[in-house]
Amino acid sequence: MEWTRVALVALFLLVTLGSSRAKGMGITTYTAARILKGQLQNQTGEETVMTMDTFPHVGLAKVGKGQ
Repeated sequence: MEWTRVALVALFLLVTLGSSRAKGMGITTYTAARILKGQLQNQTGEETVMTMDTFPHVGLAKVGKGQ
């Protein structure tokens, strides 16, 4: 049998945000960070734009123990 070497290119890059010890960064944590950022800038937090809001594509994944 003859083997041919093929160069592969990644199509996607997945970046996970959160702590490896905690459950991660869920919606409530993200909202709390948004409000805090806004309040520290003497604004209301709900209208504050986070850097992650400017990403062209964002997805959420729920993971847990397989019970």
